[in-house]
Amino acid sequence: MTDPLHISEVDAATARQNGFVQWVYALRRTLVTTPVGWLLVAWFGSKAVPHDLIFMWLGVFAAVWAGGLWVLWGVIRQGPSLVRHRTRTFWVAGSDGMAWGLMAWFLMGHDPIHDATLTAMLCGVIAINAQVYVTFIRAYYVMVGVLWLVFITGMLRIADHPHTIDYAAGLSVFVGLTLYYMRNIAKRVAQGIALQLANVSLTEQLRVALQMVRLDAATDALTGQGNRRALDELLKQQMEFSAQTGRTFSILMLDIDFFKRSTTFTATWWATMPCVPLPSVCASTFAWGTYAPALAARSLWLCCLVPRERKPWKWPSACVAGSRRSHC
Repeated sequence: MTDPLHISEVDAATARQNGFVQWVYALRRTLVTTPVGWLLVAWFGSKAVPHDLIFMWLGVFAAVWAGGLWVLWGVIRQGPSLVRHRTRTFWVAGSDGMAWGLMAWFLMGHDPIHDATLTAMLCGVIAINAQVYVTFIRAYYVMVGVLWLVFITGMLRIADHPHTIDYAAGLSVFVGLTLYYMRNIAKRVAQGIALQLANVSLTEQLRVALQMVRLDAATDALTGQGNRRALDELLKQQMEFSAQTGRTFSILMLDIDFFKRSTTFTATWWATMPCVPLPSVCASTFAWGTYAPALAARSLWLCCLVPRERKPWKWPSACVAGSRRSHC
């Protein structure tokens, strides 16, 4: 069965790059707010965990956090690129997961209730980061995988403590389900980004095509000069301009009937092309404002803005005089 959401390889590659860029900026914002989580963990463990272990964990996490932010600032300064910066950003994601997983090494095994609280907090960390990593799901796999591995090894160290295996199993089930659902969600998000890019490209193509159609509809196919539709648009503009400014305008029509002695194709060309220079002649003759498109269909319409005191019936003689001067 053909996929109705078929996306070209170029759009898919561009979508992956855009998703990577969005993830880099989102991860930077998330890391900036990470110290709030540290304070919460320290507060929870202040009565159950020796303070020296809390400060050791905070020191390791702070060093990893500062290094990750430094790497992300460098990536952003250079301009995030999936090809150039994939490895560096994977390191940032993995180190962040490691720092959170180290809670099992430093802070757990002292009190069963406190261990359950920290396990629930790790589930919250995994859930919160899901929306951050959704546009670059591979980094999410790295972050969660490293967190889970470090956590499990830390829990094996205190496997003889009550409920330790239960906490490890619970976190493992949560990680498995989260990764399973996030895979499909990330796939749909990537498709959405690619479809947006395809829609932008299609919109631009339609805009160009519409401009060409409108141009073809308003010009003569043989000479490229404006037709009666162009005249309608011009008259509409002049009516609106006249209503706004109070200036009058007049229309001069030069009709050429000698084309009937020839074929239609030849007559259209011979009747229209000699009139092409005439608008510029009229524009120079009536310097106060002339709009004079040469129109096909063997006739020329001149739409001119004229002062109220100027008499329109002087146009023919002025046009003839101007045409003679320019050898039109």
